[in-house]
Amino acid sequence: GNKLKRGQAKVAFYTCLDEVVRLLNAGYDIKAICERLREAGKITMSYTTFHANFVTVRPNLSASTRLPLLESPAPMVVQAPLALSSPTTPAVPPALMRSSAPA
Repeated sequence: GNKLKRGQAKVAFYTCLDEVVRLLNAGYDIKAICERLREAGKITMSYTTFHANFVTVRPNLSASTRLPLLESPAPMVVQAPLALSSPTTPAVPPALMRSSAPA
């Protein structure tokens, strides 16, 4: 094979990064993107090397781009359970009870 000099794969990956992001946003998975870039002659690295480069930039992509596959899920909002009225507590709120009491 035609082995790249050290660092050339990373340079090729960063050169294609905008296209990688665009294809991710279009719904392609990483393997399909790698194959597509190889077929276009833009990269010659293996999928393993391509994926290793992707993993190094992945955390930075989610902060600067809209990547549904990379964004962390929205935090769950946990609400306190509603207090149920006990048999000794009336179901009518106290504010309403006061307004109906004789003055």
